Amino acid sequence: MKWIKENKHAVTLLAVAVLLLIGLAWMQGCALSDFIKVDIPPAVSNATGIDKRASITEAEVALDEYVRAGEKLAKSIEGGYEKLGVLQSFINLGIQVGGTSFPGGGLALAALFGTGGLLIKSPGTSKANKASYDKGVEAGKKIAEMV
Repeated sequence: MKWIKENKHAVTLLAVAVLLLIGLAWMQGCALSDFIKVDIPPAVSNATGIDKRASITEAEVALDEYVRAGEKLAKSIEGGYEKLGVLQSFINLGIQVGGTSFPGGGLALAALFGTGGLLIKSPGTSKANKASYDKGVEAGKKIAEMV
C-alpha cells in the first residue's frame, strides 16, 4: 500500500493502460463499420430501399443488390435485342420473298406499306387533334355570339 502512495504516477499510468486495454477489447468485439455512416445516392436508395444515410455494412449490401439488378437489366436488354433481330430478319425475309415471288409484288408491297403508314397515328396526333377541335369550338362560340 505504501508503494502505491509513493508511485501515484505509475499507478495512474497502469490504471489508464488497463482501461485502454479493456476499451480496445470491447471495440474489437463490435462491428465498427456499423458506427460509420455514408451518404447513399438517391437512385441507389430508391432502387434498394435503403436509407439515404446508412452504415458502411448496409451500403455494401445495397451496392451488391444494385449491381446485381443492373446485371439482370443488361441481360434482359440483350435478350430483347436478340428477339428484335429475329423479328427483323423474319420481316425482311417476308418482304424479299413477297416482292420477288410474283410480278408487281414489289409495287404491291410498297403500296400496302404506304397505306399502312397513313393509318398509323404518329405520337402526339391525338393532342394535336384535340387542340384543333378546341380551337374550332372557341371559333364557333365567337361566331354564335356575333349572331
